[in-house]
Amino acid sequence: MHGITTAENAQRYFGKTIMRNVRQTSKLAYREELESGYIHNLKARVYGVIASDPSTIREIAERLEKSPNVISPRVMELRKESMVISAGKRKCEVSGKLAYAWKVNNGELF
Repeated sequence: MHGITTAENAQRYFGKTIMRNVRQTSKLAYREELESGYIHNLKARVYGVIASDPSTIREIAERLEKSPNVISPRVMELRKESMVISAGKRKCEVSGKLAYAWKVNNGELF
């Protein structure tokens, strides 16, 4: 695959490819939502749901009346910031399928 031999090079290659394929309108929309505070506010609301009860992405989406596609990036941001961690897999109350639930990180080490 284009002479890529290591996982690091593959990640670098695909990361650049993905970023290059993001439409300019999507980048502008994201920037506008970021500057308006919408993303920060939504992330705070997502955190609030998780703080009240460990939840799957679909459960959070249903409580906030949003698409799981909108909620998932906010959960991943909270995870990268070490604010939430996985609570393990369990049956999602919305989909009925096995899914990861997320809980507040109370100082637990990974």
